[in-house]
Amino acid sequence: MARSPVWRPGSRPRRLTDRPRLRRGSVMFRFLMRIFVSAPFFGLVGLLIMVPLSLGIFAACRDLLAGKDVEHIAEILEGLGVILIGWGVAIEERHTLREMAHLVGLPDEVRQIAIDRVCHSSGIGLLILGLFAEICVEAVRLPNDVMPTEGIDPIICWVSVVFLAAGALTLLHHLGVLVATAWFGYRPAPHRQ
Repeated sequence: MARSPVWRPGSRPRRLTDRPRLRRGSVMFRFLMRIFVSAPFFGLVGLLIMVPLSLGIFAACRDLLAGKDVEHIAEILEGLGVILIGWGVAIEERHTLREMAHLVGLPDEVRQIAIDRVCHSSGIGLLILGLFAEICVEAVRLPNDVMPTEGIDPIICWVSVVFLAAGALTLLHHLGVLVATAWFGYRPAPHRQ
């Protein structure tokens, strides 16, 4: 049997609009989320992602020009596409992550909303470009009786490389705009409806 809260004289009743009291574990969660959704953390992870992305694009181009096995190249391209998709989803949902951790409505909310806009736009771009690169890889891997790509597998791999290179450029653009927004006061225009 649940006990109802006791009202004491002089205490104010709890309202529906009151913020819930945070338990000790919630405070640690908020602290970690504050770090994970911060602009420096997103910038650092973005830079770290640029390393395998650029090395992988270079390796795929080198192997395509050398005429190596397309299956090996498809493995490289698939891994890079998954990285772009994953990071795109993570940065696209920055605002939702801040809401989960009750980090919305803080004194620097205008700045955080601007960073959310930048992350949302870039995240969608990375997600779509990564998905298109994955589609090309899967087109190469389909059996030839389903989709005959036997003679054009390298061309389809080149198309995947182009999508990944566009993703790398989108990530570089995102990092530049993130720095401008977080530290130099740049405020991107809101999206038009």
